[in-house]
Amino acid sequence: MCVITSMVATTTTAFVIGSLVEAAAVAATVSAATTAAMGGDRRDIIRSGLIGAGFGLAGGAAGALGGMAAGAAFGASAGAASGAAGGSAAGAASAEGTGMLATMAANATQSATTIGAVSGSISGVTGAVTTTASGLQNIQDAEQEREYINKKAALEDARAQQALDNAAVEKADQRKKMRMLQGQGKVAAAANGVMLEGQREESLASMWETDVAIEGAYDRAKIQHNADLEAWGYRANADLMRQHGNSLVKQAKKNFKTSVFTGLATTSVSAFGSAFAFGAMQGLGAASSGAGAVAKTTDSATAETLYGGVGVRMIS
Repeated sequence: MCVITSMVATTTTAFVIGSLVEAAAVAATVSAATTAAMGGDRRDIIRSGLIGAGFGLAGGAAGALGGMAAGAAFGASAGAASGAAGGSAAGAASAEGTGMLATMAANATQSATTIGAVSGSISGVTGAVTTTASGLQNIQDAEQEREYINKKAALEDARAQQALDNAAVEKADQRKKMRMLQGQGKVAAAANGVMLEGQREESLASMWETDVAIEGAYDRAKIQHNADLEAWGYRANADLMRQHGNSLVKQAKKNFKTSVFTGLATTSVSAFGSAFAFGAMQGLGAASSGAGAVAKTTDSATAETLYGGVGVRMIS
């Protein structure tokens, strides 16, 4: 029985390793294909493949560990029950049942381990596809939102430049008005018989031109100041918009990383729990079947001792 059990254990180990490799490959392929179908770039596809492989390994390994843990725990309790049965008068007969019980418990453990690895691998593939697809979708949505926000920010930049251009035109018009005003003043002074004396700074014409120039410079400075304030407001708003768009993408990527770790933990715990529950059922089944076998062989041995009959040891 020990040889058979060792052979079964070796076969189970090879099967579990093969299941893990297959789960990693399938999860990586499906995740990468899903990302490619969603329009992800090469970097996204590679990242999704790696995440998928991690999910497949995590799910399969957790399932296998859950089956092994359940088999070990309930196999030990089953062995204790059979040991109690072996303490009866028919020790030799119960020893046969105990050995069979140990073999059945070992087989139950191997069965729980292999099935746990398969079911955990399936959970890993499912978790990988769900996590990568939802995470990539959220990132794409955030990037699209950022693109829309950047377009609005570009409009704000255009408004800022338009404010500056309008100020330049307005200042040019103001210069023309000031020159016309200077000319009108000179004509009026000449019409009233005032000597212009343009070469003398204290002359009326020179003082008029200076006053008009000062007033014009003040008006143009005010026009430029208001335009600069307006342009600054537009550009500041554009910068805030771009920052908001970038923060949306950063948050989506951060949430994706968080969902990967959360998904790995959830998949592992779920696979471990499912496999452990199945292993518990297998172990309890082996215990009840083995206890029945021990009871039957004990009754048969007692009959041989008391009545001298030939005991028929039917072990179920």
